[in-house]
Amino acid sequence: MPILIFAHSNRPDSLKQYYLHPVRVVAEGEKASISPIMRVINPPNSTPVSEALQYSPGLSITYGSRDESNLRIRGFRKNEVLILLDGRPLNSGYFGNVDLSKILSDDVAEIRIIKGPASALYGSGTMGGVVNIVTQHKEHVISLENSLSRNLTNSQRISSALSWKDFRYQASLTREEKRPFALAAGFEPTVFENGKLRNHSYQSSWHLNLKFGHILNRLHDMELSGGYSWIPYKEIPSSIYSRDYRVYRDWYRASTSYAGDFATSINTNIKGQIYLDAAGDTFERYLDEAHEDLILSSRMESINLGLTPTFEYHGQGTLTTGTRMEYRTVKRKDTGNYLDWTSNHAVAGSLFGQYESYLTDRLSYAISAGLAFFTHSQNSELKFFPEPSAGIYYSCSDGSTISFSAGYNSALPTMRQLFSADHGNPSLKTSQALKFELNHQQTLLHSLFTDLSLYYNDVQDLIDLVAERYENIYQVKSFGGELTVGAIPLSFWELSAAYSYLDYSGDYQLSDSPPHKLELLNNFTLPLNTRLELKSIWCSRRNSQDSISQFHALPAYHTHDISISHNWHDILLSIGIQNIFDHNYQSEYGYPAKGRDYLIKIRYTLD
Repeated sequence: MPILIFAHSNRPDSLKQYYLHPVRVVAEGEKASISPIMRVINPPNSTPVSEALQYSPGLSITYGSRDESNLRIRGFRKNEVLILLDGRPLNSGYFGNVDLSKILSDDVAEIRIIKGPASALYGSGTMGGVVNIVTQHKEHVISLENSLSRNLTNSQRISSALSWKDFRYQASLTREEKRPFALAAGFEPTVFENGKLRNHSYQSSWHLNLKFGHILNRLHDMELSGGYSWIPYKEIPSSIYSRDYRVYRDWYRASTSYAGDFATSINTNIKGQIYLDAAGDTFERYLDEAHEDLILSSRMESINLGLTPTFEYHGQGTLTTGTRMEYRTVKRKDTGNYLDWTSNHAVAGSLFGQYESYLTDRLSYAISAGLAFFTHSQNSELKFFPEPSAGIYYSCSDGSTISFSAGYNSALPTMRQLFSADHGNPSLKTSQALKFELNHQQTLLHSLFTDLSLYYNDVQDLIDLVAERYENIYQVKSFGGELTVGAIPLSFWELSAAYSYLDYSGDYQLSDSPPHKLELLNNFTLPLNTRLELKSIWCSRRNSQDSISQFHALPAYHTHDISISHNWHDILLSIGIQNIFDHNYQSEYGYPAKGRDYLIKIRYTLD
C-alpha cells in the first residue's frame, strides 16, 4: 500500500530508510533541492502515477480533452511542471507535458515532489515544480500480478529482478486494458452522453521496462535502462456537452539511458546521464461513432536527446557544478495545415552550480545559480535567462526544523506554442516566477508530526492564447498554505490529514485548481498480516475552462475509498472499493469522473 510522507526532516539519519544510490537521483535532501520534498512512498505496481499522487496536498489531478492526466501544482499548469524518472527529464514532445496516467508505478520506491523554489541542479522548466519518480531494485526471482475492477479495467504484470556479484538486472512486462467505465448513479444524461457506461473510452496498452547495472571495483556504479510503451488503439471520450469522436492509433513512447556515478577521489565524483526519448502517435477526429466521417488525421513524431554531466566536491560543504543539454525535434503531417512532413527543432540547456554548507551545528544553507538558454529552428537567436535560488535551514533544540527558500524558476515555451500553424509564435519568451516558501516541521511526543508550508509566487510573461496566437501576456500572483498533521493514535493505527489553501490575483484565472482541499488517510495494521486503508478527499468549488476558453464553476465534491490487503506466504491479495458513495462530479468541465468501482488484485512473488 502507498504511504504518503508530506515533508522530510533535515536530521542526519532521516534518509537512511529511503537510501538509493546517487546515480539515480538529481538531488538528495532539502538543501540540495532548495525547497522541502514531499514523498509518496511505495505506490502499488501497475498503478498509474497520476492515481498515486491523488492524495498529495497542493496537487490537483484531473482528466480532460485528450483523456490524459493534467497535473497542477499550486495552480501551475501541467506543461510548467518538470517530470523526471530517476533524474531523467520526460517533458519532451509537441505539447511539453507528461501524461502521468500512462506511466505505471512499476518498481517505484518513492515519488518526490518539490512545490516551492527548485534548485538549478534540475535545469530549466521547473517554474511549476518538480516530480521525480525514483525506482528501486527489489530482488525477486519472479512476480506475477493480476488486477481487475468492476469498471472493466484489468492488468497483468510479470517481473524479475536479481543480482549476481557486481551485476544486476531488472525486467517487467505489463499489459493493461481499459473499457468504458461506469458513471455515478446520480449522473444526469445529456444529448451526447447516455449516463450508463462512459461513451467511447476503450484502450489496450503494453509496457516493457529493462535495466542492467554494474558496479566496477566497488566504486563506480553504471546502469543501462530502456523502456517501451505501446497503445495500438485508444478511444478518447469527448465532453458530455459535445459530439466529437477521437482516437489514437499506434501510440508509442520509447526511451533509453545510460547513467553513471564515478568516484574520482575520496572527496570528488562525476555522475550523469545520456538519454534518448522517442514518441509517436496518430490522432484522428470523426463526426460519427462508426469512424467513417473523418475530420482530421495527424501523425506526430518526436525525439529528445539529452546529456547531464555533473561534478561533485565534498569538503566542509558540498559543491556541485554541471550542465544539462537537450536537443528536441518534432515532425508532423496531417490532412489540415501539414500536408507534407514539417519538422522543427529546439535546443535547451543550462549551466549550474550549487554550494551547501553549515554555518553552525543547527544552521545550514544552500546557494544555487543557473544560466539557462534556448534557441530553435525558427529563431536562431540564443536567449539566456538566469535562475538563482537559495535556502536556509534551522534545526531547533526541540527537534523541529524551519526552512525558508526563494528562487527564480522558468518555463520554456512548448513546441506547440512555438511552431503550431494555427497559433504558434516563434518569438515567445520564457515564463518566469519568483517563488518563496516558508516551512516548519515539528515532531511531538514521537507520535504526532506537523508540517506547515506558506508560499507566494509572482509569475511574469505567462503564455496563453490571445486572438488565436500564443503570447506572453499574463501576470498572476498566487499564494497559500498547506498544513499536514500525522499521528499514531494507537500502535496499529496511522493517521494523516492535510489541508491546502490556494488564492491568486492578477489578469489570469487559474483553472481546475480548488481554493480549498482536504485529504484524510487512515492505515490500520490488523492481525494475520492484514492491512486496512481508508482514504477521503474533499475538494471545494472551483473554476474550469472549456474548449472555447469559457470558465464554468464546478460544485464541491467528496470521495472515499477503502481497501484491505492480506499477505499469505508469497501471495498478496487486495480488494477495494473506490468512490464508495458513488458521488457524481466532473473532473474538468464536461468530463465526469468514475462512479463506484470495485477492485481486486492478486500478486505472487518468488524470492
